[in-house]
Amino acid sequence: MIRNTETPSGQQGLTAALIFGSVVLLAILGAWQFADEGVAPARPEAGQVVDFAAFRRADPDDIGFREMQCFPSVVTGASGLCAIDSGICVVGSDGAVFLREDGEELGRFAFSGAATCVAAGPDQKIYIGFRDRIAVYLPSGLPAADWSSFGERAVITSVAVVDNGVVVADSGTRTVWRLDKGGRVLGRIGNTENGKGEGALRFIVPSPYFDVADGGDGTFWVANPGEQRLMRLFGAGERLEEWGVGGMGLGAFCGCCNPAHIAVLPDGGLVTSEKGIPRISEYSSAGEYRTLVASAGTFGLSVRPADLAVLKGGHIVVLDTEAQMVRVFERVPSPDSGG
Repeated sequence: MIRNTETPSGQQGLTAALIFGSVVLLAILGAWQFADEGVAPARPEAGQVVDFAAFRRADPDDIGFREMQCFPSVVTGASGLCAIDSGICVVGSDGAVFLREDGEELGRFAFSGAATCVAAGPDQKIYIGFRDRIAVYLPSGLPAADWSSFGERAVITSVAVVDNGVVVADSGTRTVWRLDKGGRVLGRIGNTENGKGEGALRFIVPSPYFDVADGGDGTFWVANPGEQRLMRLFGAGERLEEWGVGGMGLGAFCGCCNPAHIAVLPDGGLVTSEKGIPRISEYSSAGEYRTLVASAGTFGLSVRPADLAVLKGGHIVVLDTEAQMVRVFERVPSPDSGG
């Protein structure tokens, strides 16, 4: 028996009206929530519909980088990337690939399971995150170690090699795990079972985007997306720096939970990637906004955040997970630099 699933015309009209009303209300509330004097639009008038598409565009003068390369990620389900001595390592659902900065393939290796993130150590060992564990590979692609699971609730989203240890961001438990390079757990920062972790820090992670990055000198950066903040930590969670503000404008983090991805520049500054409005921005280590690397319009209609890596020369590598492309950006020379 085939059921008639069509909605009566009167009900269709009511449904359409409710949907439109909800969109207008969300737009008003969203703009109000993210308003921040100096970096975001003013609180809208009652009944005003906010043009969120405008935030996907940017004045060319606000963009301090230009795209120099764009090539396929060449792995299935590309999900993360990192810088290596010879270029870039990209991981996906069936393996990893090594690429030069111009996209030339240098090698690849397969593994079982879908990778979520990747980092490389000074010895060029590759640390690959899966849902609940970390696996370590030699530069040749041969397996070196498979660390123990972080538990059923674990959702590993980021890994970074810090001096003689490793830090792992777990969005499932809203925890940053600290380990030695042999995979032995040294401690956890953030939300332990009793709500108190090392450093008395609390991470708000509404979605599976929770990033860490090596900050040099034994420090590391952690994104606290629900607070729209970035923190530089040392050791068991000593807080050295913290900054960030919510908003739709330049120099602010949009939506409920950003930034989604971070990377550290050679001078200690940071590059951030957002979701919703997937723009990429550059900041000083103290949180001073510098420039856009890429506007959200660079990524078409995508709302997915792009993973980030920084090469030794300062070029910024972006994994466009929507298009499954790797994009490389270089700084636009200033007019007085002669470039």
